[in-house]
Amino acid sequence: SQNPDMAIEHAFDYLKTHPVIRPSKTFASIYNTLGSILLERGLTNQALEYILISKSFMDEDDLTPWVELNLGNVYFKIGDWINAKKQYEIALKIFSEDEVGPIQFRGLATALNNLGMIEYENKRYRAALSYYDEAMRNRIRSGSRRGLIFQYIQYGQLYNDMDKSELALQM
Repeated sequence: SQNPDMAIEHAFDYLKTHPVIRPSKTFASIYNTLGSILLERGLTNQALEYILISKSFMDEDDLTPWVELNLGNVYFKIGDWINAKKQYEIALKIFSEDEVGPIQFRGLATALNNLGMIEYENKRYRAALSYYDEAMRNRIRSGSRRGLIFQYIQYGQLYNDMDKSELALQM
């Protein structure tokens, strides 16, 4: 089972007991995870701070698209569509250059879906649908049933808001 409080406790224990080294994938991952947990708890300012710290532990050759996605999620949460889109596009570019496989497809699907969510929030439903379609193609390639279910929910919400409830019911 997942326990965010225990994850936070272990993360801070690690940070207190290990020397700071840059660049460090471990430190980057810890700060990114802390930022993600804080974002889930609605602490956007703290989440932004930790995710930015995470980026400071990466070198130029070791860009992590998941960190870019999390940064985009912070901007999305506060309604900063321009910066959210920028971060999702950075993640999309990195995932596009990654080695082909389930993780790449899951990442592409996530970035595309998040770009679609920006369009959805701004009531540009056709653009959202286009992103969702591409996200769905990548979710199928990833083999993730959970990802497929999530994408179907996105479609259902979109079709409902487009007053195409017959399509929403078909999902």
